[in-house]
Amino acid sequence: MKAQTIDKDKRRKLEFIEEHVLKITGLDKIRTKSRTHEYVLGRYLFCWMAREYTPYSYSNIGAYLNRDHATVLHNVRSCEWEIKWNKDLQIQHEALKIIMENEFMNSMERTEIEDKIKLLENQLIKLKKYYYATFNTKRQNETNLERIGSSNIQLDVASLQN
Repeated sequence: MKAQTIDKDKRRKLEFIEEHVLKITGLDKIRTKSRTHEYVLGRYLFCWMAREYTPYSYSNIGAYLNRDHATVLHNVRSCEWEIKWNKDLQIQHEALKIIMENEFMNSMERTEIEDKIKLLENQLIKLKKYYYATFNTKRQNETNLERIGSSNIQLDVASLQN
């Protein structure tokens, strides 16, 4: 395995992921040689989160874990399968997804989402105004037709009396 260095920004993001994986799983470390099931599952989660929420390659993630890219690829694929069958891992995965989405959703994405929400709210307001204007117009027309109809009947009755 070729030693690869990781720049500070990448290291900071991967450390953030590691910190939260450790909190959620209750492990003391991820970067260990241990092959016990709980450590393996912790590394699965770490690799999946790092791959999903960062633009880093398998090699970058592997370098952080002191492993090669093939191990990271295996962990990501295994995590996807394991999540389907392991309810505890599924719960941990969902909790981590919420944390990662809050942290790694960049400000541009947040701004775009806020802008879309404002646009949809404005469209809703316009639709409501249109609906009420149309509904009230129909109702006014029905009321006017009733008035016209009743006045015609009154005129016809008056003409018959003469």
